[in-house]
Amino acid sequence: LYGDSVLFSGSCTLAVQGQTSAYTTKKNLKISAITNAGGNSVDLKMSDWVQTSKIDLKAFGPFPAYGTDYFDGVVLDRTMIRDTLGYRTWAAIRKSGSWPDNLIAPLPVWILAHTDAASLPPNAKFGTDGYLCSVYVNGAFHGVFVWRGSKPAADYLIDKKNKMNYLVQASSNKRAGMWQNYLSSDWDYSYPKKPNEKGLSNLVNYLGECQAGTASLSDFESYAHKQSWLDYILFIELAASQESMINNLFLESWDGGNIWHVMSYDMDETFGIVWNYTPSQVQPGVIGWITNYNAAWTMLREYFADDLAARWKYLRDNNVVSPDALDKTIRKLTGTISTDDFASDVSMWGTNSQSTYGFLITWIIGRIAWLDEQWSYSAS
Repeated sequence: LYGDSVLFSGSCTLAVQGQTSAYTTKKNLKISAITNAGGNSVDLKMSDWVQTSKIDLKAFGPFPAYGTDYFDGVVLDRTMIRDTLGYRTWAAIRKSGSWPDNLIAPLPVWILAHTDAASLPPNAKFGTDGYLCSVYVNGAFHGVFVWRGSKPAADYLIDKKNKMNYLVQASSNKRAGMWQNYLSSDWDYSYPKKPNEKGLSNLVNYLGECQAGTASLSDFESYAHKQSWLDYILFIELAASQESMINNLFLESWDGGNIWHVMSYDMDETFGIVWNYTPSQVQPGVIGWITNYNAAWTMLREYFADDLAARWKYLRDNNVVSPDALDKTIRKLTGTISTDDFASDVSMWGTNSQSTYGFLITWIIGRIAWLDEQWSYSAS
C-alpha cells in the first residue's frame, strides 16, 4: 500500500516501550488496546506471525548529548535492522538440519499446542521478527521504525494454563555471577504466573558447580537441550552479542523446568555494535571470543569445542552462515522501506559510522573469516 491507501483504521493506547528508549531522543512506541471503528477489540496479524493485540515500534534512536561519561561512546544501531537480522540468523541456524530436530521446540510440544481437530499448526517464531515501516503522527512524518513482534505467549508455544510451560528472561540486573549461583532477582518469569523456581535454580547452580569443579558438563543434557545451547553459542559468537549472555536471552522449558532451551532476544547490539565500545574495539579479530566476557559461557564454549566446530562446518557447508546468506537477509529487510523516508529519518535523528551497509557487511565478512580460523573450517 502506498500514499493515502488505508488498510485499517482504529483507536489504541500508545506508550513508550523499553528501558533504554526512555533516555533516547527518538523513542520506542508500544501500541495496545486496539479497537476498530466500531469500538470492538481486535487482534492484528502481520504476514505469517501469530496474531496479537499489541504492536512494538522500535525506534533505535540516539542518545542526546548529555555530556556525561555514562553516555560517552554509546552507539545505537541506526540501520535499524541488526535486531531483526540477528533474530532471522539465529532462527535460520536453529531451523537447519533434519526434521523434527529443526523445529526449535520438540515435536510433541507442537502437537500439544493445538489439539483441536480443526486447528492449524501455529507458526511460533520463538523470537521477535520485524519489518521496517514509516510512522506518521497527525499526518507528519515521525521517522522509520521497526514493526516488531511483541512476544505473545503463542510465539513461544506457551500454554498459559499449563503450569509445566516456563518462559523466563534474564533480568536487567546483569549480575556477573548470575550463572554461578541462583538468585531470583536475576530472572523475570513470564510464565507460569506462579512459578516453581527449583528447575531453573537446578540449572544455574549446576553450571556454578561445573565452574567450581564439583560437577561435570558431561551431565549437561540432564539439565539443558544441548543443541539449543550449541546453536546459541555459535550465534552469539557470530554476532559478537555480549548482552546475550547476561540479559538479552530467554530460557524456555515445556516439562516443568527439567530441560531448558535458550532463545535469542533483543539483538540490536550485535554485528559490530557493543555497548560503550569504539569502532576500532569491535573489529572482528580485536574483540575476539565474545563468550570470554562471562566465565560460564567461556566454559561451555571450551568444553563443547569439538561439537561447535562440527556444527559450524555444517552451517558453513550448507550456506546457512555465509556473507552471502546474511547479505540476502539484509537486502530483504532494507528493500521494503522507502529510501526517501530512510534518508529523512537520518536527517531528523542522526546516525553514526557503524550504521552503514559498508561497515555492517565488511564486519560480517571479517567475523565469519575469524571464526573459520578459530574452528579450523575448510569447505568440503
